Amino acid sequence: MLTVIDVPGAISDGGELLRALAFEARALGAEVRAAADDDFAGDESDSIRVFAPGDLYGVPGRQRPSERQVGRAIAVCEKAPTGPLDPAYLYARQAAAALTPDPSGATLLRRRGAEVAEVRLGHSDAWTVGQPEISQGAGGHPDTEAEREIDVACLSGRGVWADRLLASYGKTLWRRRCHLLGAAEVPTGADRQTIPPPTLGRERLRVLRAARVVLLGIGEEGASVERLRALQAVSCGAVVCAPHGLDLEPFRPGRDYAAGESRNLGLVADGLLREPQRMDALRASALATMREGPALLPAAEQLLELAERVHAKPARRRRTTMVARVQSSASAARDHVRESLRPPPNPRRVAGKRAALESIRARRSETAAARGEGSDEAVTLHTTPSYDGAQPQISVCVPVYEHADVLPRALQSACGTGRDDVELVICDDASGDDSVGIACAFLEERPWLPARLLGRSANLGLGPGRNDMAAASRGELLFMLDADNEIYPTALGRLSGALDADPDAAFAYPLIEAHTDGRPRGLLSSLPWDPLRLRRGNYIDAMSMIRRTALLGSGGYTEDIELHGWEDFDLWCRFAVRGLRGVMLPEILCRYSLSEASMISVTNLDSSEAWALLQKRYPEVLGGAPLPTYPDPPPDRPL
Repeated sequence: MLTVIDVPGAISDGGELLRALAFEARALGAEVRAAADDDFAGDESDSIRVFAPGDLYGVPGRQRPSERQVGRAIAVCEKAPTGPLDPAYLYARQAAAALTPDPSGATLLRRRGAEVAEVRLGHSDAWTVGQPEISQGAGGHPDTEAEREIDVACLSGRGVWADRLLASYGKTLWRRRCHLLGAAEVPTGADRQTIPPPTLGRERLRVLRAARVVLLGIGEEGASVERLRALQAVSCGAVVCAPHGLDLEPFRPGRDYAAGESRNLGLVADGLLREPQRMDALRASALATMREGPALLPAAEQLLELAERVHAKPARRRRTTMVARVQSSASAARDHVRESLRPPPNPRRVAGKRAALESIRARRSETAAARGEGSDEAVTLHTTPSYDGAQPQISVCVPVYEHADVLPRALQSACGTGRDDVELVICDDASGDDSVGIACAFLEERPWLPARLLGRSANLGLGPGRNDMAAASRGELLFMLDADNEIYPTALGRLSGALDADPDAAFAYPLIEAHTDGRPRGLLSSLPWDPLRLRRGNYIDAMSMIRRTALLGSGGYTEDIELHGWEDFDLWCRFAVRGLRGVMLPEILCRYSLSEASMISVTNLDSSEAWALLQKRYPEVLGGAPLPTYPDPPPDRPL
């Protein structure tokens, strides 16, 4: 009797092959039972447990199985074990046997004395008739082309290189409906027990059935994982786009899928969507190739044979060599070492941050004293002729402080959406350059644009400016756009649509393309909303669409200078405490400029004191969390 453990919400999506094998095993007449997530394998069980090592290791809140329990189980390694410190490799070695489609992984495990079945991937009805839940193996058929709501999908694993590639596709794919959310980086240390992974494992087939084009080869998962994704995509009726040189056997480039350079896959996908006849030809050819090729059923037969052999063997503890014990101990201690090596706050950087904040305080005090009473009040400097008669649904709020050189780009992007339910609210925070003059000139050239320019004679900071704009806005939805950033024309419509579809969400945010002078550097706001993720630091940029009632009802943005640059992080923590939540759009709709001259350069001098202040304010969310470390942006090198 074979019992399969299904691990939903997998960190590494390693359960996809396991689910399909379970589906095929049932078709062969095997008894396949669902096991609870927290019930790995009892010592007295007469069944053989099958698990995916990448999913089993590190799932939050789940107790790791004992060595004896793993020793009576079979590991299905969808992703090839990579080396001695790879958790999947260690669990696969401890298991009674392992199954993998990757030849190099099979060789590595055999060298360590593991019994391994090397299988060949093939098509499976599990991907055609529906997601193969263990308790029910039925579902619907793939949607027709006209019903597919996603133009381009990419489910590759996340990483620096993958994020840079996806960011470079933003300028091409902003017109398309996309789903570019792959599996996130595995948490480390104490966070492994508190921060859940994205639920992509449950949603993969739903996304593939809704997608017209699927991008492969963006991450670094290996050939076996990419072949499995190609089979799933083709089974679901999607057209595959992949880089040159990627082995997707049995599919052939040019006939079964579109191929191109990695940096140009966004253009290739966009071109495909403009040629429906070519898409139909690729889809038909890929389906024919898949049906003529191998099936996954023989792999399920190998799994059952392996299970019978394991079941026939007496339960015994596997002999563990000294090297294996050292490797296992090193892997278990790795996260603890990372935590213990977190450096304490640097006194020089702490002093530098304090000095910078004191300088800002002094400058503001001197300016306020020179301007006199009332200098802290925002007054209207300019309104366009169309402002009074407008009834906006969306207010785009643009805070300005000495951004004369980049302000026109931000304003142009805000008024280039083609929507007639948008107003523009600008607040100048006592800029010393010609920001006000440039803003006035921009609005005078566009009398048709409902817009209002506010200004004050004394500098107060970002928080007060955003609060002034929120109070002056007339739209129910507020979009925060810093003066050195931009939005794509579809951003406001997509975000407002997300909030219309989810009335309980307080705000919506998209993927953001980070760039330096137009050169892509990575992605921001690239994880789904979960308050527990805030314990690792802020992962959602201020470029979000917020319900005005939710913002004002929560007290608005903080005006505490000690949280200079952390105003949006403070707001997300306050939302989390109040039970408010956000919704993420996995498509690139905004552009963020990475500049050393930006405010964040002062913020990043030191984060220890600001973090301590937030922990004191929001112990329910951040209490006990270690000081986060923000990685530097990836090197500014050509793709």
